[in-house]
Amino acid sequence: MEESARILKVREGEAYVTALRQSSCGHCSARSGCGTSVLSRYIGRRSMEMWVDDPIGVDVNDEVVIQLHETGLFKVSLLFYLLPLILFIGFALLGDHITQLLKFNSEALVIVFAIVGLITAFMWLHRTEKKIIHDNRLRPVIIKRANIFPILPLSMQSDP
Repeated sequence: MEESARILKVREGEAYVTALRQSSCGHCSARSGCGTSVLSRYIGRRSMEMWVDDPIGVDVNDEVVIQLHETGLFKVSLLFYLLPLILFIGFALLGDHITQLLKFNSEALVIVFAIVGLITAFMWLHRTEKKIIHDNRLRPVIIKRANIFPILPLSMQSDP
C-alpha cells in the first residue's frame, strides 16, 4: 500500500512525515450505502505523523511516496481484530461449560466470562503493542519522491 506524504524532519536514515489518511471509498461501488464512506465524509481527512525509513535521502518539505508492507499490516490487523473476538467467544464458551458442569444455569456467569476474555485480549494487545510499533519489518519506507509537476497531455503543451 502506498501513500503520499510530506517530510517534516530528517535525521540519519529516517524521516518524520505527515500523511493524509486516505479512504478507498472513491473507488468502491458500494460507497453510497457503506458506513465507512458516511463516517469519512463527516470525520473528514486527518493527517498522521510518523517516522519512516529513508533509503533515498530526502529533505524537509519534500513530497514523497511511502510504502507500507501489506503482509505485516494484514497480520497486525488480524491480530487486533480477531484476538478480542476469539477470546470473547472462547471465554463465553468456557463459562457456559463451567455452568453446565456445576449444574448452575446462569447466563450472568457466561457474560462475566466473556467480558473477562475481552479484557484479557485488550490487556495482552496493550502489552504487545509497543513491540509491534518498534518492529522494523512493519515500518513504512520512502520509495520515491512524488511527481510534483503534472505531465500535461500533448494537446495542452505549447509548440517550441
